[in-house]
Amino acid sequence: MLNDLNKEKAPSRRVSSLEAAGIKVATSPPTVRKKTPVLPSPISTARTSRSHNAGIRTPNSAASPVIPSRLAKTPPLKSRLTPSNSKDTASLKRKIYNSSTTRRSSDILSSNSSTSSIKLTPTTSKTSNTGCASITSVKKSLVVEELKDKYQEAQVALATKDSILKEREADLKDTKLKLEHLQFELEQQILANKCRIDEKVYLDQLHEQQQQFIILKQSLENEKSDILLKQEVIEQKNRQDLENLREKLEIEKGLLNNTIIEKNRNIEKLNHELNEMRDNIKEMHQAHQTRLTVMSNQLESKYEHRITQLLEQINASELQKKQIKQNFNAEKTQKHLEIELENQKQLNEAHDLEMQSIKSELIQVQSKYQELLKQNVNIKMLKDHQIIVETALETEKLKYINLVTKYDDLAKKKEHDYSDLQHEINELQITNDELKDKVLQYEYNEKLHVDEIRKLKMANTNTSKLKSTLKYQQLQEEQILKEIDIVKHELNEDFKQKLLVQKAAYTKETAQFQDEIDKLQFELNVCIEKLDQSKKNLTKQSILNETFTYKRDCDLHGDDSEYRLLVLQHQKELNVLQEQFQSILDAKDDQINGLVYKVKQSQYEEKEAIMDDNYNELHNVGLLVTQW
Repeated sequence: MLNDLNKEKAPSRRVSSLEAAGIKVATSPPTVRKKTPVLPSPISTARTSRSHNAGIRTPNSAASPVIPSRLAKTPPLKSRLTPSNSKDTASLKRKIYNSSTTRRSSDILSSNSSTSSIKLTPTTSKTSNTGCASITSVKKSLVVEELKDKYQEAQVALATKDSILKEREADLKDTKLKLEHLQFELEQQILANKCRIDEKVYLDQLHEQQQQFIILKQSLENEKSDILLKQEVIEQKNRQDLENLREKLEIEKGLLNNTIIEKNRNIEKLNHELNEMRDNIKEMHQAHQTRLTVMSNQLESKYEHRITQLLEQINASELQKKQIKQNFNAEKTQKHLEIELENQKQLNEAHDLEMQSIKSELIQVQSKYQELLKQNVNIKMLKDHQIIVETALETEKLKYINLVTKYDDLAKKKEHDYSDLQHEINELQITNDELKDKVLQYEYNEKLHVDEIRKLKMANTNTSKLKSTLKYQQLQEEQILKEIDIVKHELNEDFKQKLLVQKAAYTKETAQFQDEIDKLQFELNVCIEKLDQSKKNLTKQSILNETFTYKRDCDLHGDDSEYRLLVLQHQKELNVLQEQFQSILDAKDDQINGLVYKVKQSQYEEKEAIMDDNYNELHNVGLLVTQW
């Protein structure tokens, strides 16, 4: 029995050794049959559990030993055997089981027959005890023989099973090697198929990307050609605009030259008229001075004659007084009072006569004063003439202001034209920005394409053609960039030269205008100074004449208050008129200076604006060129 148990454990150990070796055995579906023993397979991966069922007893097995059943059911074993091997093992198991069962059945029949024979002899009851011992010994011998036969059969079966196991192990090793080889081949085939599929996918992607790259390249070339055409159109527009501006500036320059010539003619006419006015004023002044001198000489002669008469009368009266005193001293009589009274009466009469003569003289002086007032009226006429001259100057100033306004209008027109040009430049800049965005989008797409190509380079080793194409494209791009740099440089130089020419022409024109304005201003200032000087001379002369007459009248009349008041009032009026005239002249000078300052400021602002605009245009053109 121990041998049987060892025989049953051996295949389980072998199976565990195979399992420990890492051989995976495929599970076959279990075939369960009634009352058919399932032998343990040598290729099982799990340990076979021993059956704990009771051994099979014979009918007379009261004292017989228990035979362990070999027919215990074992769990289904995992094996990688082919169906043919499993069938062979099943046939062997059936043969062994059938032989053992036939023998056991024969033994059981023999034992039953023996027992039945023993039981059928009732007369032999006394000899049963001895017979039982012999029968038991015979049974034991039979059992031993059966056991020996079974042992031999088991050994034969074990030998056959060992041989079969060895064959199966060899077959398993072969199948394992075949399986490994097949698995390796399958893995290689799978990898090859995967590589082929990946290569096909990568080749398709490369083909698509090459087509996309060709399309993008064509679109880039088209966009570049469009950009160059637009650039040419823009340059032509700029040239046309510059030519139009030059023509406009030349036309304006011609108009300004014509206006300047006309203004110079007008200025010459005004200068001629001013000279005539000056001559007339000088003649009037000389005539007025001659009249004043004649009148003053006449008045002086009359006053001297009157003074001599008064002195003679005073001397005569003094002589009479002396005579009266002598008579009074000589007579010393009462007639002295009468004489004195008479003398007083005479003196009163003489005084009355003198008063009447003085009144007549005052009337004459008043008439003379009226004549002087008439002369002052003549002076007022001169002043009116001066006012006329001033109005002429004001008209000239208004003409000058009109010139300034025309100049401002021309400047505004220039600013309007410049704003239009700036608007066009802004539109061109917007179009350039759009083109720039397109170029940036194309560069971004190209970068993505380059990144994808790089990834494909890393994935594929056979990409020398792509490298060559990329190098060729890089060389083309470098050539295009070099051409763009050359075009940029040429455009910058042309634009700078044009700007320098325009700046020089503009500075020359502004300098000419400024020189002409300065000349006109200088001539106006000279005329104003001459007028002021003539006015000052006239006022000084009138003041001197008035002071002289005032002093003379004071000497004659002894500070007559009415005459003084009239002279002072007249002098105040003259001073007020002079101050008003001076304030008007100052206001006009301030207006002229303000206009000149405004003109200069506008010119300076226009220069700065033009410089800033030119700088901005240069900067924008540089940026556009760099972006292209």
